[in-house]
Amino acid sequence: MPRLPSNQVPGYRRHRRSGQAVVSLDGGDYYLGPHGTQVSKDEYDRLTGIWKANGRRMPVNDDATANLTVIEVMAPYWQHARAYCLKNGEPTSEVGNIRLALRPGEAPLRGHCRNRLRAGGAEGRTRDDGRIGTHPQVHQPAH
Repeated sequence: MPRLPSNQVPGYRRHRRSGQAVVSLDGGDYYLGPHGTQVSKDEYDRLTGIWKANGRRMPVNDDATANLTVIEVMAPYWQHARAYCLKNGEPTSEVGNIRLALRPGEAPLRGHCRNRLRAGGAEGRTRDDGRIGTHPQVHQPAH
């Protein structure tokens, strides 16, 4: 997404499907209430004010996620998968795949970022056989 000039703020606009007012800040959409109402305009002013006061970035609220674990974040998805991934009233194999993916979910969520999660969080850890992490197909580069 292109950067705005320093004298502009993101626009107040109408989300067509929902009829809600919306503003995009830092790549995320913030719904403000019914488009054209004073409530939505006040919320737009409040959010863009926070955004400008924080150096044109939305503040990150680490307190809300500081003590969450991965499993606590994934629990609602697990409930959804168990109810949704059914065929003829029986769970599909996808439910088993999701269960396996969630097994190591007791790790703390704090400190994870997109790149670390994608890399499996194995940076710097080697096993006795010289491989990185715990997956047998991830090999340490030869020196």
